[in-house]
Amino acid sequence: NPIDQAATMAAASSVAASKSAAPSLVEAVYSRATGQVFLASGPLADAAGGIARQKLSEGVWEPVPRSDYTRGTVRAATYSFFEEKLWILDDVSSPGKGFKKQRRIVRLDPDTGQAEVLAAFPHLGLFQDYWLRVDRDGSMLLFASSPVFEKHVIARVRASGGKLEILGVRLGKGRLVAPPAVDMY
Repeated sequence: NPIDQAATMAAASSVAASKSAAPSLVEAVYSRATGQVFLASGPLADAAGGIARQKLSEGVWEPVPRSDYTRGTVRAATYSFFEEKLWILDDVSSPGKGFKKQRRIVRLDPDTGQAEVLAAFPHLGLFQDYWLRVDRDGSMLLFASSPVFEKHVIARVRASGGKLEILGVRLGKGRLVAPPAVDMY
């Protein structure tokens, strides 16, 4: 099974993944609510055809069903236990002239593989580190940090009518040096 064979490579890659400006080799998401681990990038996800998951009670890696969504270079991912969907921030080649890359925010149903591109925008290169987190009210928090500019931004967003709605933005001084945590209690 290519997914099981890639598991060893994925574990090794996660240890080797750096916290530099380059995207991590493995983007793993744990859902305590569903007892699952999702791999949105890395050798195991690649072997699964895009995204892999494991129900911890079963201990077997399986591919998330595929749809017309083709995963780009994953920069951040999380699982919304409110919506029961994965949220993915990825980079893809831009169509046409202008910027070479565009960044997308995608919401994906891991049971059906159906994906919605909620937003697509030019990749300007201002920030190097990204994280997605679910807030206590079910909205999403997108964190972006720049060690070059020593700034960070936090955007509160949600899906509304198949599009991304921005609920608020905060720009702060200093870079974020570690992945943010959201306290659920």
